[in-house]
Amino acid sequence: MRPRIARPLDRWVRAATRAALPAAVLAASVVGVGPVTAWGQAIPGKAAPGASDCGTNVVVDLTANGSTVCVQRGGDLVVMLSSTGGSWSAPRVDGVALGSAMAIPTPYGTVGWMFPAVAAGTASVSLVRSNCPPPDPATGTCRPPLVYRVHAQVP
Repeated sequence: MRPRIARPLDRWVRAATRAALPAAVLAASVVGVGPVTAWGQAIPGKAAPGASDCGTNVVVDLTANGSTVCVQRGGDLVVMLSSTGGSWSAPRVDGVALGSAMAIPTPYGTVGWMFPAVAAGTASVSLVRSNCPPPDPATGTCRPPLVYRVHAQVP
């Protein structure tokens, strides 16, 4: 039987799963220099990032909701969200800069997707999670759904 040749994504997934993602977070924090941090939180009062300010593998979480991140073409945007408050919808990508979502293995209580940066331009990733804990017996209502959106610039 021939040995299987690992593709780059397979190697990344194995490494991330084995280390429960600290290595990816550390790599993203080293890459995320300039006006955009590794977790995608825009720093107010700074100019738009240039190509040298963009990360190759940018990891964002719920704290990056509504922010803009910069990803090098050929790199990846990884979205990691907590799944303990309910399930998230399938991600929706608007724009030409990011490719289709690929679900990635994550630690328990977390869901994640990877989006390849395929072209120069901008794109937005949007997800929705119902925000309905067990209804209050007195009112029987739910809170409005939680909308997550992150914008990506690819120079």
